[in-house]
Amino acid sequence: MAEPDRDPDYNSGDDFVMEYGDYVFAFSEVDFTQRTERAARSLELVSAPLNEDEMQDLVEFMVNDKISSPRSPLAEHIDDNHEILVRDKRNDGNVVKWLRRVVFSQAMLDQDLLQGRLDVEFDEKTGDFKYVFPDSRQEVQLRPQPSWRDLAYKPGK
Repeated sequence: MAEPDRDPDYNSGDDFVMEYGDYVFAFSEVDFTQRTERAARSLELVSAPLNEDEMQDLVEFMVNDKISSPRSPLAEHIDDNHEILVRDKRNDGNVVKWLRRVVFSQAMLDQDLLQGRLDVEFDEKTGDFKYVFPDSRQEVQLRPQPSWRDLAYKPGK
């Protein structure tokens, strides 16, 4: 996370800035928080929607690799499992890296959608939406993601 030295490639606000290679994405707090929760759910790090305090802890963890001011039981769960979450070789590195990768990838797809480089279609077979290239209708193949299901935080427990 850094201050952009050029116009962002994706911009929903200026509360959080992510750089990846030559790309700079700037997010509003609401957009970034929602994307972070969706990323945690897609990686199966959390199993249900989070409350506001849990969301703040998750965002702090993603941004700083730690939670300095715990607000919720999620912070305790992350602290109890920190060593595994950040050094889990089964899952190709640490969960923070993957949270950032998923947030960035989804924002990049959304930017490509806004700029007309991608379309969205509903897949009748899976019941999900998918990104496709406008000319060929070929589906965009997303990189497989690891799962942290065995360490998932279950809100309210």
